Amino acid sequence: QTNATLFNIGDVDFESIDAEQLSKLPYTADPILAGDLDRPGHEFAVHSGDGNFAKVEVLVLATELGLQNELSLAPNR
Repeated sequence: QTNATLFNIGDVDFESIDAEQLSKLPYTADPILAGDLDRPGHEFAVHSGDGNFAKVEVLVLATELGLQNELSLAPNR
């Protein structure tokens, strides 16, 4: 069992967030509240239990949530 952690990035340019920036965010196990994802263009980051990172952007808000994501492998250290 692996556990992912999250970081609420907010409203930033999705393309400007790179793997190095993702690896330095202060991730927590706290959930991101639905009210924080209340508009298209909002972003959050995921650090997977196996060490990879992803950035996620809210694209559509309706009865379902439309998301875009981009995976970044864990940087070699």
